[in-house]
Amino acid sequence: MMNVKNSKTLCVLPWLMRYIHNDGRFYLCCISASDPDNALKDDSGKPLFVQNVKHLNLLDDCQRLQTIKKLLSQNQWPDECRKCREHEARGSLSHRLLKNKEFAKSIDSIESGTSNIEILDLRLGNFCNLRCVMCGPDASHLWVDKWNQLQPKSLEMNKYQLDSFKFQPWPTQNEVWQKIKQDSQHLVSIELAGGEPLLSNEAKSFLTSLIQDGHAQNIELNIITNLTVLTEDWLKIWSHFKRVSLRISLDGVGEYQELMRPGLRWESFEKNIKKLDLIYLQFPFSEVNINFTLQALNAKQLVPVMKWLQEFEHIAPLPHVSILSEPEYMDSRWLSESIKTDLIKLWNRELDSIVSGPQFDQIKNQWLIDSFERASGWLKGPAPKAAQAHAWSQRLLKDKELHSQLKKCDLELLLFLLSL
Repeated sequence: MMNVKNSKTLCVLPWLMRYIHNDGRFYLCCISASDPDNALKDDSGKPLFVQNVKHLNLLDDCQRLQTIKKLLSQNQWPDECRKCREHEARGSLSHRLLKNKEFAKSIDSIESGTSNIEILDLRLGNFCNLRCVMCGPDASHLWVDKWNQLQPKSLEMNKYQLDSFKFQPWPTQNEVWQKIKQDSQHLVSIELAGGEPLLSNEAKSFLTSLIQDGHAQNIELNIITNLTVLTEDWLKIWSHFKRVSLRISLDGVGEYQELMRPGLRWESFEKNIKKLDLIYLQFPFSEVNINFTLQALNAKQLVPVMKWLQEFEHIAPLPHVSILSEPEYMDSRWLSESIKTDLIKLWNRELDSIVSGPQFDQIKNQWLIDSFERASGWLKGPAPKAAQAHAWSQRLLKDKELHSQLKKCDLELLLFLLSL
């Protein structure tokens, strides 16, 4: 039994969740997974892969995981949790705090040593139909052959590194899904991301098995998707789960979304969103919202996205603003002080207008408002290292398509980035 309730660094996730990365490695969570060194390791120092464990509960035997739990229960921060520590030091609401609030009822079971795996966060390899400008070969196979052609020299990879991304096998291995299914009886939440999860037949089969076993009715399904596909078989699967939450990636409106996410066609994307809004009440949706990834390229697009969302009846009226910190040269803090100051004013003005509307649900959407506060705090922070400044010139010189589209959509921003 651990005395965890009074610890100011407690995070429920090491006890309640299994996070499996695109390549099959285990991490504490999606935030920790931003640094490959944070992968959970066996006693010999080798990363633990889902392909190599007998079942997910055995991960509790990992010595490093035990050490992390001990530190978190004693007001200490493990190295793997430094991102949340940094967010909280800036006064921001961290992933740790959000999850502790969401799963507060399970803290007693952690305290008594009777907790179970309640959450699965599965990153389904790198099979994707888009090559988003801020993404990489770990999350989209379409970047593998293009990475060195388009990225700054400092980020180029050798052939071995790139070849390792050509095939990430775990999401296609039936025996792995059987291991995951063995520990599914206590699940209350499943998150799927990619790659593009709505392209995964294996994920569909796994969710169908949960329906057949009677577990789906107790599970909230959370999916991060680019929503370029929306098929009837997915709609049928969703109808069997307790709740379904969709977080749809959107980084601009119209041509700017196409600029940010090469391969996407705005007309088709918008058609799928409108369909979801139309059929919303026919399915157990808890929410359908937009995820806006704030970065130097699209910071000016946040207000147009906010305005566009007012067209819908059931889609959340505000986007959730997540913050891109890597690649470092794409960080929004590179923007000039005058641009950042003006942007925050514009965001707040539009936010106030939407929040003060008669139909706005303050309680339901508070977490979205909080994301704006985090984004504003981030933008006010210091810019990254100056050594990365030249990277934009290299990227735009190599990436002719991005250069051309940005010149068409925002010439002022193009000239600013080239001047760094």
